[in-house]
Amino acid sequence: LGLRYQADDQTSFRASVGRGFRAPSIAELFVSTNVTTSTVAIVPSPELKAEHSWSFEIGGTKNFEENAVWDVALFQSDFSDLIEAGIEFDSTRNSPVIRFRNVTQARIQGCESNIRTAFFDQLLSLDVNYTYTWPYDVNKKSVLRFRPRHVASINAVASYKEFTFGTDMRYISRVEAIDDDLVRLAPIIDGDLRVPVYVVDVRASTHCHEFGFPLKINFHVNNLFRYSYVELMGNLAPPRNYVLSVEGVF
Repeated sequence: LGLRYQADDQTSFRASVGRGFRAPSIAELFVSTNVTTSTVAIVPSPELKAEHSWSFEIGGTKNFEENAVWDVALFQSDFSDLIEAGIEFDSTRNSPVIRFRNVTQARIQGCESNIRTAFFDQLLSLDVNYTYTWPYDVNKKSVLRFRPRHVASINAVASYKEFTFGTDMRYISRVEAIDDDLVRLAPIIDGDLRVPVYVVDVRASTHCHEFGFPLKINFHVNNLFRYSYVELMGNLAPPRNYVLSVEGVF
């Protein structure tokens, strides 16, 4: 359920409440494998229940002339039967295993802000985003595991004739809490190592219409500065890599 109030031509306010659920994924239900960073197997969890949630948001949008928009919002989401991976002893295997479980009640509160602007008759556009969250485990009275507090990004795009150039910069704060039992008992090699994320990607693309070809060529350089960080416990994120793609445009 959502409500929107248009205060004037440049300003609007909104509020919403929603009820949702997330069914367990196929991987969470039926995966059965070993990971390279651990000697402990991941086993199926067919008894998993769906996560359920209530979400609330209030926010507003302000337009500044024709080339800038500011959007800000406060939000809260309450989750029940949250699904997380954990370690337990399996008597049939006589060894510890990793299994997905409905483990906790959680609340995530926070705010987000987004500014979109353009310069020089739309030749340069800029999109700045920041999100702060307070992820809280209601049962354990502690910070929710594997969730960062701060996420920020800056996306800049420059366009000239058939050419487009862009850069994406993102920051994710260091995760405060992880599953220490999983690191210790699995064991996951270097599973306790984690750092803030500072990553820069650059990209360029061009249309070949002027040369008589219905093609679009894209070139991406991901993780330009070869920053080393982990995406999952004990798993190093990809280093600098290059992606060249060609699309047919009709």
